[in-house]
Amino acid sequence: MCCLSDFIESVHPDASIAEQWIAFITKRREEELGTLIKEEKLREPAAWDFVQSAFGAGEVPRIGTDIGKVLPRMSFFGNTAGGESRAEVKERVLDKITEFLERYPPLG
Repeated sequence: MCCLSDFIESVHPDASIAEQWIAFITKRREEELGTLIKEEKLREPAAWDFVQSAFGAGEVPRIGTDIGKVLPRMSFFGNTAGGESRAEVKERVLDKITEFLERYPPLG
């Protein structure tokens, strides 16, 4: 999660604040997305592409086949080891990506 105090501590007075802010947010965004991908066991690079596409569109597509390329491999009919169905995992992942998109709007 981005924190203004972390940014302030990292600022170098001899460089452009705007450029430092963009670099800081970009790094945070990549770190957080990497964590989300690991936690949800999403497939790379499809997950990165899916999120980039969502940033470009300004929203996370909730229908279509692209999300299927991102989700971890699992049965269409059974539950995961945690007892969740594929539909439940899909909904949770889409919700997390939507929250991520809202937290990190496109820069510039």
